[in-house]
Amino acid sequence: MFEDKVSVPKLAMDGSNWVTYSKMMLWIINSMELQEQLSSAAMTLVYLVLEGGDQQKAQRAWNKGDWTLKTLIGSSLPESIFNSVTDKEHAKDVWDTLKGTFEAKNIGTRGMLHRKL
Repeated sequence: MFEDKVSVPKLAMDGSNWVTYSKMMLWIINSMELQEQLSSAAMTLVYLVLEGGDQQKAQRAWNKGDWTLKTLIGSSLPESIFNSVTDKEHAKDVWDTLKGTFEAKNIGTRGMLHRKL
């Protein structure tokens, strides 16, 4: 498990820093070896293999990783955004919600800026 302390980026209230925030978060997530939790809301085969085929041990490891990642993401959000995703069951669900919301906003903002130029 990841032992080093790392500075967690904060998502701006309006999501204006989504591109940089998401890239920084992905670096942290990869360094913690939790990228599987972003690809699936259910335990992946990787965990079963890592735990020598022990289904219960693999599920516990998956659940711990999922909660760790949800906590990491939650701690990087402004309160109002955090409150809008607390009903999400898995880290993937939280991330996908944020991604859907703020990538769309950033695409719209870039398009508006491009039209002004």
